[in-house]
Amino acid sequence: MTLDGLPQNISKARLQHFRIDTDHSNAFTVWKKMGSPLNPTAEQFAQLEKAGQLAELETPKTVTVEKGAVQVHMDLPRQAVSLLVFDYDAKL
Repeated sequence: MTLDGLPQNISKARLQHFRIDTDHSNAFTVWKKMGSPLNPTAEQFAQLEKAGQLAELETPKTVTVEKGAVQVHMDLPRQAVSLLVFDYDAKL
């Protein structure tokens, strides 16, 4: 993926990668592994709530910006979605 249109004076950006798929940010998968309880216990409900939170796929990292553009390589599984958050600052 290439993101362009960034300021020309930026040389680095911070990238956070979040994912929703079978294994990340997916309370439905956890619910099925529990045996699909119709009335989850308080503990199960807490697990489901936690599993449904948006999860970072990897630790945030610094990426290089060249001529106002940054390239990111990633594999995106079927039936998955990624949220990429770029943050740039003159201090990076």
